[in-house]
Amino acid sequence: DKTTNLVISPLSLFAALSLTSIGAKGTTLNQIQQALRLSTNALTRKGGLAHIIASMTAQNSKEVVMDLANFVWVPRGLAVKAEYARSVQEIFQTRVRDADFTRVEEVRQVINHRIANITKGHITELFPRGSITKQTRLLLANALYFKGLWVHAFNQTDTYLERFFMSNGQSVVARMMHGSGTFQAGVLDDLGAKAILLPYQGNRYGLLCVLPDRNVELSEVENRMLSSGYTPTILLRKMIQRDVNITLPKFNIQFDIEMSPTLQKMGIRNLFTNEADLSGMSSSSRSATLKVSSVYHQCTIEVNEGGSEASAAS
Repeated sequence: DKTTNLVISPLSLFAALSLTSIGAKGTTLNQIQQALRLSTNALTRKGGLAHIIASMTAQNSKEVVMDLANFVWVPRGLAVKAEYARSVQEIFQTRVRDADFTRVEEVRQVINHRIANITKGHITELFPRGSITKQTRLLLANALYFKGLWVHAFNQTDTYLERFFMSNGQSVVARMMHGSGTFQAGVLDDLGAKAILLPYQGNRYGLLCVLPDRNVELSEVENRMLSSGYTPTILLRKMIQRDVNITLPKFNIQFDIEMSPTLQKMGIRNLFTNEADLSGMSSSSRSATLKVSSVYHQCTIEVNEGGSEASAAS
């Protein structure tokens, strides 16, 4: 949809699906691993998800904050396999919690409140009314929050209204920030685009921006990136330190989506059908037909003169 601004958190979705994968078996597990390009030891090996989760909040400061939390809720009385509970603890640094799912609205509010706390109030209702029922057997969630100040802040007096051209060919009036400095940047002729990395203080995180060249559609740049196997790492390797004048829109985007159709297009099919094999989570007869009914995802991002603030939940 070229009329809608879109923001997605791959990390949030990856974490939520990884929580599922450690309880999946057979074809169900294979489909998740192939879609996520997830090797069998990717979650536990050095540099894997367990290491990422442990290190993300270890270097928080006044200038840069990253919070991440994972949650697993089951109905009271559902027997969770010890191996799954142990993996949840070791990899995701959380525990399996039980709740009275007969009191669905109370459970929904408690879970949404936990997510709102992590996201600093930016995501208050990940699970809408009706999403949790008395038949719900398992609920997995991930929430994250980021706030960072620029190394090179923009001057507010240099922000003014200008035309911003959208991917549908139309333009809108937007508040455009202006600045200059030495940044890691690149001219990517094979993509028909330019790229720049705007670092946050501490230089651990940065905002990687890709701008299509004139008369090149954003979708065309995306297709070229996909067909060429571009990743952020490859992009960064093609960039060097340059003196750059920057014009960047000041923006605030909220986006929510039910991801099941997209994930099925990516090849994760059995997970949403009666063919799902989640026997690694529970041996209870109540879990014999475990499958995923919905994958809710919400994301927010604000970029301004001082830095960025973002949140996500799945």
